[in-house]
Amino acid sequence: MQYERGTAQKYVLPSFSNMPRKAPFRAALLCIVTSLFLTGCWDRTELNDLAIITATAIDITDNNQVKLAVQIYVSKQGQASGGSQTQLEQQSSSGGPQNTVVIAAKGISLADAAANLQEQLPRKVFWGHNKVFIFGEKTVKAGIKDHIDFLLRHPGTREHSYVFASKGDAMKILDMNTVLERDSSEVLREMTKNRTGLTVTLNEIMQLLNEKSEAAFLPRIELRDRDGKGKVPTIRGTDVLEEGKYAGWIDRTATRGVMWLRDEIKTSIITVDSEQEKGLISFRLAHNKTDLVPLVRGNEWSITAKIEMEGDIVQNTSEQDITKVEQVKLAERAIGDDVRKRIELALRIAQDELDADIFGFAKEFRRKYPMEWEKNERRWKEIFPQIRVNVEPKVKVLRIGMVGKNMENMKETDQVE
Repeated sequence: MQYERGTAQKYVLPSFSNMPRKAPFRAALLCIVTSLFLTGCWDRTELNDLAIITATAIDITDNNQVKLAVQIYVSKQGQASGGSQTQLEQQSSSGGPQNTVVIAAKGISLADAAANLQEQLPRKVFWGHNKVFIFGEKTVKAGIKDHIDFLLRHPGTREHSYVFASKGDAMKILDMNTVLERDSSEVLREMTKNRTGLTVTLNEIMQLLNEKSEAAFLPRIELRDRDGKGKVPTIRGTDVLEEGKYAGWIDRTATRGVMWLRDEIKTSIITVDSEQEKGLISFRLAHNKTDLVPLVRGNEWSITAKIEMEGDIVQNTSEQDITKVEQVKLAERAIGDDVRKRIELALRIAQDELDADIFGFAKEFRRKYPMEWEKNERRWKEIFPQIRVNVEPKVKVLRIGMVGKNMENMKETDQVE
């Protein structure tokens, strides 16, 4: 069709009437053939076909077998299934209906124990919701490196699951009643969020074990009595590992010092004695940052920990008048000295007693002095105990509070003026 210049061209969409007669049949045939390759949901797995693991405990028996205990979540669908639920509840020694049950299996290795565990269960084991791994005291002393390696190779485990050590058997922590949370795995996970101690994930512990310093750590869990109403898990210090095996233990006070150097303190209440008047001053940390500055000068290796802290005075039970600038400076100095003492305690234990670099000093020196590190990497065990650490805390009080003695002092100042 011819069009005159300047006129709008018209386009006509093709219609089925203009198509060859065989085209609709070809299209229909193509749809039929394609549908044969649509598999749908043939490989789906129902919830009540899975044994959902929420926590895992690994112990060593008296005859050196690996005992794998898992905490399995029981869904409402499982509760509705009748007899199987009752049988599972009876296997839990905590007594009474629970949202979870604990089942254990033994083997000559962790892989063998996991296979034996699956044989005991009518459902397929699902590790995707496992939140914590707990290694028993005997397991930590025997070494956890091979166990960590297997867990990271396993396709179902989560690399960001939290890892703990326990005092005594780890299975006892799984098989216990809880009050506020659904089960003990939720209790431990919430405790890690509060940063009451050092935290480490499955992936992080493997990285620590592969570091040249070969020092790692695990937060230790102990069962504490709850006013005669049972026991609750709590984080009580840290287990220090050398080459994947237990090397020593540091208490809660020294653990806080380690956390300051590793810049893992998120929130804290620091209570110190008043320098001039009898009583206590409590400081609530709002913001903090720790910078480690390494220095190599000849044969002397040193590191400076610059710690900046900001927060508020939340309680003052002394007669010290912190409405005055000079008195606030005294309080800031006392708070800084308290943090320094905790760090010095952690350094004394790590350098003099354990000879374990749990602070990450090796990483800082390797980053700033790569050539010096390459020359002295094999001598790190000799260098670490000799490193001089300078702690420089800098505290800034943002608010002093306007209640109690502070308010009285403010009123007296206003009357004088």
